[in-house]
Amino acid sequence: MAKKDKTIENQPGAADTKKAAFLIIGMLLLVVLYLWHMTDVYAGAAGSGDSFLIRDYIILGVFLICSCGLLLLFIKKRAGLAAAYAAAMLLLGTAGIFVFRGLSAPDEVSHYISAYRLSNILMLKEAEDEYGRVYVREQDMYLEDTEGRLDEIRAALDAGEENVDTTLNIFGQRLDEEVYRVYEQGTGNKNAGAEKTALSCQWTVNTVPAAYLPQAIGITAARLAGLGPLGLITLGKLFNLLFFTAVTAFSVSLIKKGGELLCAVGLLPMTVHLASSMSYDAYVIGMSFLFIALVLHIRESSGAKTAFFALPVVLALLGPCKIVYSLLIFLLLLVPAKNRRSFFWAAVMCILLLGISMYLVNSVTLSDYAEAEERIITWAEEPEGYTLSYLIHRPAETVRIFYDTFMTRTGNWFSTMFGLYLGNQDPVLNVPYPVIGIMAAGLAVIAAGCDIRLNGREKLVCCTVFLMVLGALMGSMLLAYTPRSSHYIEGVQGRYLLPVLPLPLAAVSGDWLVPVRKYHREVLASFILLDAFVLLRVYSTVCMRL
Repeated sequence: MAKKDKTIENQPGAADTKKAAFLIIGMLLLVVLYLWHMTDVYAGAAGSGDSFLIRDYIILGVFLICSCGLLLLFIKKRAGLAAAYAAAMLLLGTAGIFVFRGLSAPDEVSHYISAYRLSNILMLKEAEDEYGRVYVREQDMYLEDTEGRLDEIRAALDAGEENVDTTLNIFGQRLDEEVYRVYEQGTGNKNAGAEKTALSCQWTVNTVPAAYLPQAIGITAARLAGLGPLGLITLGKLFNLLFFTAVTAFSVSLIKKGGELLCAVGLLPMTVHLASSMSYDAYVIGMSFLFIALVLHIRESSGAKTAFFALPVVLALLGPCKIVYSLLIFLLLLVPAKNRRSFFWAAVMCILLLGISMYLVNSVTLSDYAEAEERIITWAEEPEGYTLSYLIHRPAETVRIFYDTFMTRTGNWFSTMFGLYLGNQDPVLNVPYPVIGIMAAGLAVIAAGCDIRLNGREKLVCCTVFLMVLGALMGSMLLAYTPRSSHYIEGVQGRYLLPVLPLPLAAVSGDWLVPVRKYHREVLASFILLDAFVLLRVYSTVCMRL
């Protein structure tokens, strides 16, 4: 009888029962935490007198809890991995747009105005004046100057006044309850429909136009529909989310083995946050995933000639956006020996197209790094910075600051990669350490049981490329952002490692932990639950920031 019970336990029906139990327990825990944080929302509503906070929290909770029904797609495998991932990303990203309102993502105001400039071009309007200031609708100035101080500041500067406070209040840069109130009352849309133009005081980002095309399409659609500033940035974020979801889901579908690695990184809270913003980090992560997937697709399929043609185009669109990720070209070393001829021509075209795009977009920046004799870091009290010549002539000091940075900042990079500081690097809007620990363990489980089957040389290539990108990130921030008075390299953030995070995960994959492979979809399902919890927690926290 005992033997019969054991046999029954191992049948698919028993396994499905266990997985269903996992789903039920996870969703019940999410409901409990949702009700727990309801008390924070009530406290915020009582303090501010804004009862709509409770209504919106109920809507958000119902939406997220119902969306977690997508776990069935993972656990019962009723849909392919790419389709299930895409559905989860769209729903989580939509909730992310609802929670992280305004220009609340890292450097989002710069990304917003860069996309706005491209929108002007798409609409065949004058994009900017002779000084590079972007033309915007007068009503949209609210987003970068909620208090209307810009004219006052310009008048004071024109009059020659000294010590003028030029700080502007950017809408949503500090995400608090007032931002939610603006959406509720429609304050930011009071001039909707006005056709007057104004000059933005924000500077654009110098990069490939493709990085802002999805956001620009959303902004253009909002302008054509006569939406106000709030609708404008919402559509910009939505189109960026749609682009990210499409590119990353397509990347997952390209590879037969290892798609779980891309899904896991795509479902980290920081990735979801960036994908649901106007940041071009969503573009960088998506295009990096696509390049990695194309290389793995070639490795799996000897006749994947189309992928060879796609590689140079993807790299040419990615490299100039953030130069350090052009180092992904070394992943071509993963191409099998039987495709060496195709590899040669793909490498030549990658170098050629990358060089052309780099010259067109980054020639000034690269020459500045190479030729600068002095560098000023404007934000630092002691503004003298590093130059390439200084570092070359002082190798011991260069090695020391790299070493000290790696020893003291690794923990920060690791935690911020998961989302320790969400919003505009806001320490209050964070992912709790227990969630970071659970997700880190989940990544380890997925990597350890992944059947991508890289050999020793291929694993070495993946690790080397990852370390090269990390070193290049540190070097670029040392030159561009670090004063000589600092004891470590400033400006390196964990989110910069998300585009290449699948590489070290692939390097530790193998058959040494095969039993956990059957739980991969359960791990990804837990990521969705944790993302939902993070969004609920962030919303309740914002409600209490009066």
